[in-house]
Amino acid sequence: MRQRILALLAEGKTYSHIVAEVGCAKSTVAYHAKNVKEPPNYKVHDWAAVQKCYDAGSSGLKCMARFGICRAVWYNANKRARSYCVRICLSLWKRLRWQAEMQGRIQKIVLDSSVGRTSHSG
Repeated sequence: MRQRILALLAEGKTYSHIVAEVGCAKSTVAYHAKNVKEPPNYKVHDWAAVQKCYDAGSSGLKCMARFGICRAVWYNANKRARSYCVRICLSLWKRLRWQAEMQGRIQKIVLDSSVGRTSHSG
């Protein structure tokens, strides 16, 4: 039924005509029509170029003007970047902490085993 409704919508038929032909409720036709609409035309930014421009010394405002980025998009991109950096830092910190723990355990095992050997030899 969905495919038929979509085909009739593509042909430009009215809701009333589709209801009569398919035999469904008008709300069903409206539901499928609403879900078929094109998504908004979002501008895709070349974030590598934006980062290169920013790293070259341009201010955030200059980058926004040059690449046509609004403040909300700029803010959200920076927020995501900070969030990503925080996740990476936490991951590294956890790994380093784990390595330090393991190194401490290994040292303890080595010390305990060497103390055990010297006590048995004497």
